[in-house]
Amino acid sequence: MTTTIHTCAVEFEGLCVHRQLHQAQRGHDFYPPKSENLPALLSTENTPVMKRIVIAHYFGPSQDWWLFELDPRTGIGYGVTNFGNPDNDDWGDIWLPEIEAAQLNAVINGQIFRGALVFERDCYWRPRPVSEIPSLMKFHRSWWDEG
Repeated sequence: MTTTIHTCAVEFEGLCVHRQLHQAQRGHDFYPPKSENLPALLSTENTPVMKRIVIAHYFGPSQDWWLFELDPRTGIGYGVTNFGNPDNDDWGDIWLPEIEAAQLNAVINGQIFRGALVFERDCYWRPRPVSEIPSLMKFHRSWWDEG
């Protein structure tokens, strides 16, 4: 039995190919390439934080998401979310279809441009452990003490 969610446009080889509402505006695919080795949800929970591999990075104005795990069928990932304040980062589920669908307004010289900004996948990201990512290390120095 195959189960799909409402954001699934096409299912191919058991993977949900999500609609990309803003692909033209973004200029690239939002989701990681299927060829990448994507750890399943909960598969890294026993790995020390400093040794976890960040498989993808998403960003927008004052916002970042770092993924450790991803279920490509649902678009649900697990990782760290930060909205610009190092004291307010959050570990937990990240629903990529929601981030992909979001648009932000831009104000330039007092003029509002509705939906001018979208969130991006860092296309130059290479998977690496948390210990090699300075932008994550600034959030919690306590991670350095973990095994």
